[in-house]
Amino acid sequence: MTDNPIGIFDSGFGGLTVAREVLDQLPHEAVLYMGDTARAPYGPRPIAEVRRYSLECLDRLVEHGVKALVIACNSASAAMLADARERYDALVIEVIRPAVRRAMAVTHTGRVGVISTVATHQSRAYIDAFAAAPPYVQVFSQPCPRFVEFVEAGITSGPEVIAAAREYLSPLQDAGIDALILGCTHYPLLTQALSYVLGDQVNLVSSAAATAAELFRVLTDADDLRSMDLPAPTHQFLTTGDPHGFTPLARRFLGPRWNTSVGRMSGGRGVMELTVIGCSGSVAGPDSPASCYLLRAEQDGRCWQIVLDLGSGALGGLQRHMDPLTLDAAVLSHLHPDHCLDLTGLHVMWTHHPVMQPSGRLPVYGPSGTAERLARAQGWIRRSRSRTPSMFVRCPVDRSSGLVPSACCPSWSITQSRHLATG
Repeated sequence: MTDNPIGIFDSGFGGLTVAREVLDQLPHEAVLYMGDTARAPYGPRPIAEVRRYSLECLDRLVEHGVKALVIACNSASAAMLADARERYDALVIEVIRPAVRRAMAVTHTGRVGVISTVATHQSRAYIDAFAAAPPYVQVFSQPCPRFVEFVEAGITSGPEVIAAAREYLSPLQDAGIDALILGCTHYPLLTQALSYVLGDQVNLVSSAAATAAELFRVLTDADDLRSMDLPAPTHQFLTTGDPHGFTPLARRFLGPRWNTSVGRMSGGRGVMELTVIGCSGSVAGPDSPASCYLLRAEQDGRCWQIVLDLGSGALGGLQRHMDPLTLDAAVLSHLHPDHCLDLTGLHVMWTHHPVMQPSGRLPVYGPSGTAERLARAQGWIRRSRSRTPSMFVRCPVDRSSGLVPSACCPSWSITQSRHLATG
């Protein structure tokens, strides 16, 4: 099996820091990376759901014949590590225990901090991993939910990052830590900001670097390193979401190591999943958006994602379950605000996001009058048919259904149907 690739799994992009370390420390090994970006982020999800999604993705990697599985996601490691080791014959490496061992090696005072996502913090996975440590060791855990947003937006320094770092790290500084585990694979990209706030007296422990070192050790002990006599390895990167959205972030995470393309995850099994984002009715609440349902279905080797209604407050709730920029289509049942109003916010995200720039238009299917209603909500002026500029597009299915305001909204391609309910 020495010529087989190393499988690396993450819920999204953060695991690319692990992939980068693996490519640096094991440059003659082939890498097969899988990011479940269609269902990212995992952090806010229930642990049972994270376990199910993670095992589905690891099953796919095993089907590709990997010789080792690297779970490059702290949330996934916390949710299903024991299950994975019982389920697969391949070597299974995770990110938590290697980082804990490294922190134990560098601390002088025994006061160790851990920063992570909310899900990893609540799982107490790092606290449990220190259970066998000497009694003098004290562990202080701090969730840092905004750090992932900063990294994926390409913001790794500046006043906003420093302010957030000061806020999150203040309790750990008060605790007198001398070692800090970066308990999320996004966080190594914030190393300079974290070092600036903490000072040189605190050792930063990257779970990505520690995991790659552990993988090297395990493969060496098993005599399973790829032969140096073989040609240079090839690497493959797969995503359950939009490959075009994956590529810019992959370049940022991997830098000059990025020299390949991204494919959608193949081998779909026809799974369909409906997630209720909100159904509160006319008045959305702090944690209860108006009408919105996320439909995911696997077909033709990819995961399709369609949002059914996008009412008041739903766009925020939707982002707990997926990146809205990877949507394939939106369907509006009718045109009351509690079913369609947040589509205007999605337009702003689609056209003005600082990092992700989706290609093409998002298909929007709605009842008669959809284009006019959304144009009024956004403050657009609908032009007459006789003066329609060439950039307006007609419905690709029913060319008699009217024009859509694509000159003002290049992110939408609206199909109107008389068969849907009117609002």
